Amino acid sequence: MTHTHRPAAPALLAPLLATYLIFGAGYVAAKIAVEGGLPPLMLGARFAVIGAILVAIRVAMGHSDGLARAAAWGGATAAGLGMLLGGQGLAVLAIADLPAGTVALLMASTPLFAALIGHVAGFAPVAPAGFAAIALGMAGVGVLGAASLGLGGVVPIVLVLGAALAWAFGSTLGERLPQAPDPILASGMQMVVGGAALAAASWTAGEFARLDPAAITGDAWAALAFMALAVSLVGFPLFVRLTAIAPPAIANSFAYVAPAISALLAFVLLGERFGVLQAAGCAAILASVVLLLRFGHPDTPVDRARRGRPTR
Repeated sequence: MTHTHRPAAPALLAPLLATYLIFGAGYVAAKIAVEGGLPPLMLGARFAVIGAILVAIRVAMGHSDGLARAAAWGGATAAGLGMLLGGQGLAVLAIADLPAGTVALLMASTPLFAALIGHVAGFAPVAPAGFAAIALGMAGVGVLGAASLGLGGVVPIVLVLGAALAWAFGSTLGERLPQAPDPILASGMQMVVGGAALAAASWTAGEFARLDPAAITGDAWAALAFMALAVSLVGFPLFVRLTAIAPPAIANSFAYVAPAISALLAFVLLGERFGVLQAAGCAAILASVVLLLRFGHPDTPVDRARRGRPTR
């Protein structure tokens, strides 16, 4: 798949900040929804509905190129299964047993996996400063999560780390494999596949049979609405756009900042603990994002020319 040159780091800040906020709040919304009676895997079925809506809108606007191509659906399947069935599915299963902030903090390992995948594969080399930034961010994650990693047992923690790895693979494959040329149509196709897979997993797990709508709280329905409109309709297409214009480690850097936002929101809304050590971890994570954005990848001649530096 052919891409245009990547924009300068300042052009990435607005979509990155929006992604940080949306996905940060998404962890808290998922916790509220699950505690309010909504089955974990069933939450992912919303992606299929939102994805179908996005596909219909883009087709109506004349952006249907790629919809009938098997290669585009193959790329959408790889990305959708990785990011949604693997990433979202495993994370929301774990959030039933772990605090929302802890799940968010463990998901912060996503950029590390993505950077290593890109570096080893040779298509997104990481500079030494980038590895230092990743190490700093992971150290911050360690500080933030030290007091709570033992909560809920080992299995939920393994599930979240598996979710982070799956998301990293899915997002990286989404960048490298053929996709529909329109990023919104591409994200819709990915959501249709991933959401359908999550709905099938929910059915197989017996969640539909056990569902009791009368027992679901109003807060849970409100959280589901936020996840459908903000996370699925806005956040996920925005993330897909980022994977098209930014290196995988940068696109996945939301997983460094979103945990800090999640921890703060979980403290305010859910009463989860957030103290001095957590604040220090947040500072390390934010610093790592700045370093990764500025120094994480080797310069290309286009990058140096854009900043007025010699291309030598």
